Amino acid sequence: RIYPKFGHGQESAREALLLLLDAIPQINSLFLSRYRCMVICKHCNKITSKDEDVNCTIDLFDTSVVSNERIKQYITEINDYKCDDCKQTFNGQRIYSLTMAGEVIIITFNIYGKRKQPTFPPQLILGKQKYILIAQLEHSGGLGGGHYWAQTLRTTGDSIHRSTGDSIKVLSCNDNSCTISDFKLTPETYMLWYHYYDNTA
Repeated sequence: RIYPKFGHGQESAREALLLLLDAIPQINSLFLSRYRCMVICKHCNKITSKDEDVNCTIDLFDTSVVSNERIKQYITEINDYKCDDCKQTFNGQRIYSLTMAGEVIIITFNIYGKRKQPTFPPQLILGKQKYILIAQLEHSGGLGGGHYWAQTLRTTGDSIHRSTGDSIKVLSCNDNSCTISDFKLTPETYMLWYHYYDNTA
């Protein structure tokens, strides 16, 4: 059965995730992060700030490098911004600072422009919170059609491959097959999933 809001055309994994969160609102809090956006007036030094919720993915369309610093803070340029206090207009910057991170952090790259091979760490350290990479979603193709596959971290601990005796930690899931794999740096990376890890538990 096709979900009413999901059409017959080409849809992205991000759109599917949004529909899933819409269908199961009880899990939304797992993905909720919050940034504080701040603008400083160049004329009167008035500081304007507001909180902005990120309820699904953190989009890194301006860079292919994932780092603790980039997740914790980033800057965007603004033009013709009018200060509420002095009423002057100026070109400046918006400074976004992470104030709350959800249990799950999903990072999305731009796969419809010129692709760059992203670099990303196996762990994120955001203040006192530690996150580990649990999934890497890959995409090939373009706006007219494409294919998804993923590398996923096992959640039940290490397992042993029956034939080789190798330890299985990451599986590559592609259509109806699952093979032993690892997280790799590739230009096809579309999403990275990090999960909060409490090493005191």
